[in-house]
Amino acid sequence: MKTIKFLFSFLTLVGLLTTSIHSTTKTKKELQTFTLKTAVAYALSHNPLIERTKIDRKKAELLLDEVRAKTIVPEFSLSGEAGVVPEARGDIFYSPDEQTDLDGWGPFVKLNIKMVQPLFTFGRISSARTAAWNAINLEHIKTDSEVEKLTLIVINAYWALSAAKQAEEVAADVKENYDKLLEEVKKRLQDEESEVDDTDLLEVKSNRYYIEEIVIKSKSERNLAEKAFNAAIGRNLMASVNVSEEKLPQLEVKENQVARALRQALTWNRDIKSLETVSRALHAKTRLAYSKKKPAIVLVGGFGYGYAPHRDDQTNPFAVDHFNYMDLGAFIGFQWDLNFLRKNTEAGRYKLEQKAIEQNIKLLQSNVELQILKAFAEVNKNIQLLEQAETSLKAAKNWLRLSLDNWDMGIGEVERLIKAYNAYYQLKGIKIKHTLELNVSLANFAYILGNIRLYLEWVNHGKVKIL
Repeated sequence: MKTIKFLFSFLTLVGLLTTSIHSTTKTKKELQTFTLKTAVAYALSHNPLIERTKIDRKKAELLLDEVRAKTIVPEFSLSGEAGVVPEARGDIFYSPDEQTDLDGWGPFVKLNIKMVQPLFTFGRISSARTAAWNAINLEHIKTDSEVEKLTLIVINAYWALSAAKQAEEVAADVKENYDKLLEEVKKRLQDEESEVDDTDLLEVKSNRYYIEEIVIKSKSERNLAEKAFNAAIGRNLMASVNVSEEKLPQLEVKENQVARALRQALTWNRDIKSLETVSRALHAKTRLAYSKKKPAIVLVGGFGYGYAPHRDDQTNPFAVDHFNYMDLGAFIGFQWDLNFLRKNTEAGRYKLEQKAIEQNIKLLQSNVELQILKAFAEVNKNIQLLEQAETSLKAAKNWLRLSLDNWDMGIGEVERLIKAYNAYYQLKGIKIKHTLELNVSLANFAYILGNIRLYLEWVNHGKVKIL
């Protein structure tokens, strides 16, 4: 009994770990059955978390578009002015007006267009492009990471619901056999030749609470597991749901596979790939800071137009008129920020950040190796425990069959029959528990390897193959 109670408590914890807040709008209850594959597919297409990561990735792509725009499309600026200015007549040789006259006010307009196109930037644009690409790659890695996390949550919720469903069936079977035993004891108590007495009846009745407790808790835990599963895949919490029975994949996990798994994990691990991408981005930013210490060769073009009708237009090309003019020209020049100290400081900061990231990568690699070894040990432990549970369950089943035969022949004792029932159902609960734990540990092993899809392939092909 205690083992079965522990199973239900365990399922509660698993269910609560995967529960999140969703809308509880009432809908018509329709029972929908999910396989593990369809559950994961449904979650990836309905969970808002995935949509959020797509938005973040699109924002990163806009950074690259901005760099491309600076490379391909010239920088245009447009300025305009309008107002009033004193009258001015004559030319550079003679004018009836003086510079200090403030009469004859009239309107004027000015329009100026300037274009700047970088031609050669000493690596400035290429470094900015590399940094933008790494920002996009980082968002892709984050998206993959969120997909992996969500898939792991769905797998855990799926097997928790499957275990809760099996536990509920076991509880119903326990209740049915208990009722049959109670009726049989009552019947034999009326038979004077039977060895059953009131003590046997009281012993059976005294277990009613524990039987009812198992049935009530199993229904409650099944209900909680359903809600946790619905929350994980993005369905309404109150929707009815069922999961199909997936076969446990054939286990072929060998000790010599660990070394290969470690090497592969260092390649697949999401956190390591994220830090490596950040390191490359910081390297590009360092190059960008150094490139800004050099001048940028640019092509500059411009057009200007000004008009003031009450001021005489100056046709001499050497005369400068700020109100009546039309200019058009282009030249190649350079732009140079001479604040080298600021650029050196900026580049130095990026280099230090990159070195810190590289040290974090080394620490993370060691941690991943430890996680792989722990996960592998957990899988092996659960394999052995499940094998022992199955062996003991076979023995308990034979014990129960023998006890029932003796009981049917009238030579069995109630106490021994109850013990046989108790051992059999405890071990059934233990088998359900270890099956759940083995599937969860296998999924976690694939997740730590950096490829949760491995677990889905194991279930689909019915065989566990690490690499």
